Amino acid sequence: MRLPPIVIIITSAGKDRFIWRPEGQPWRREAEGDGAGHQSTPTPLIAAARWLLGRGAHPSTPIILRHADSPYEALRGSVGAAAGMSVQLE
Repeated sequence: MRLPPIVIIITSAGKDRFIWRPEGQPWRREAEGDGAGHQSTPTPLIAAARWLLGRGAHPSTPIILRHADSPYEALRGSVGAAAGMSVQLE
């Protein structure tokens, strides 16, 4: 089964921090409703993937991260793989 990708758009929120929002419905409406995407994070792909997984997205759903001012993909993976990642920040 081929699932349509979920695109995550990020904007800068200061030094090494980003605000993310899912593009398209129903995820965008749900993120706006609970304010999830309005929290700044240094790891927006991981944060978005965990949020999506917690709301029932299938782990094999493709997830694409894109900067708001760019038409190009910055990162790509699956919701499950991205949600399972960890980053050690210095």
